[in-house]
Amino acid sequence: MMDSWKFHLNPKYFELEDEESQGFRPYSKTSSIAERIQKPAALITKIHSDSKWLFIFFVLSLVALVQAILAVGSYSGEFSPHFVEMMRRTREGKPPIFGDFEAQRHWMEITYHLPVQKWYVNGTNNDLFYWGLDYPPLTAYHSYVMGFTLLKCTVFSFGSLLKVAIVVLVSFAVLWLPFILNGFQSVLAVLRRIFPFYRGLYERNIRLAGRHAFIISLFLRSTTKNLKLSLLISSLSFFLFSFQVHEKSILLVAIPAMLLLPEYPLAVVWLLHITSTSMFSLCLKDGTGILLALFAAYYFMTSLIVNVPGKLSFLFYHLSCISAIAVCIAEWTLTPPLRYPHIFPLLNAMFSCTHFLFFLAYFYFEMISSEYQVFAKKTS
Repeated sequence: MMDSWKFHLNPKYFELEDEESQGFRPYSKTSSIAERIQKPAALITKIHSDSKWLFIFFVLSLVALVQAILAVGSYSGEFSPHFVEMMRRTREGKPPIFGDFEAQRHWMEITYHLPVQKWYVNGTNNDLFYWGLDYPPLTAYHSYVMGFTLLKCTVFSFGSLLKVAIVVLVSFAVLWLPFILNGFQSVLAVLRRIFPFYRGLYERNIRLAGRHAFIISLFLRSTTKNLKLSLLISSLSFFLFSFQVHEKSILLVAIPAMLLLPEYPLAVVWLLHITSTSMFSLCLKDGTGILLALFAAYYFMTSLIVNVPGKLSFLFYHLSCISAIAVCIAEWTLTPPLRYPHIFPLLNAMFSCTHFLFFLAYFYFEMISSEYQVFAKKTS
């Protein structure tokens, strides 16, 4: 095989500058096999670069699409059952009650602008059907202080900060002064009641420390990976073992989970899917059940991107994600039995809790096993 090829251009088809160039002068171009191999390689590199930018554009477009879909949906409190009942009991055309942020703002508004005797009384300037005060007076006093601070103390200054510090110190001194004057034993008695190690709660503290044994690993080997695992395990532990927790608190777990996406792509993608479906009851409460389409789209897209190694993992992953969507569809479309009106939210909670316990055990195992491998290498 020839290493090069030649072709000649006839000079009569080109303008020549002098008479010597009137004679036939061949023009040769040589192309080696190596050059011909390099050209496709460069082309492939360019295609990969273009694909990278195309993928970034696709992701940004998808984010914009999700934001647009969320924008046309209702907001918290717009179509809640409480609002529907309020519309039934009052005149039509009443504005929506919005959400909890509006409640806090409204309480600051009425406590600051109305006299105390009108805080809990329905009137022209205090419509009790629109986030009327339904908490004890201590909450009302707190709302008044917050409203006063917001309107009167919005400009930061060192003098204002010093005043706040003095108020805190004086308040602390006033609270503890009677016990301090009666001696150290009096103060110690208060501390014993605040930290009740002698009332049978010590075992609970031991169990709490056992659930957070990962802190020891983080202290002994402070690496970036251990820090991210500790954040996830800590947030998930407090979510699962808190005395009372709200569904949306699982978002505090999703934030550190995304930090572990490069190390554990499948586990994190799976956890985020269960996190989304676990809050579907809140979506139904606010009339945004259509968001289930986004949850399903997230599952289909991540299934195409994330590699699921092994047939067993493949089966568990897809069965889990599809079952989560099926539970949400059942809660949205089916009418529960009269005897068990909350059966579908209960099924969702049990299904999600089982998965969260699994992820807690999984990431605990990952952290301990990685530390054991490091220890084994050092001792071998």
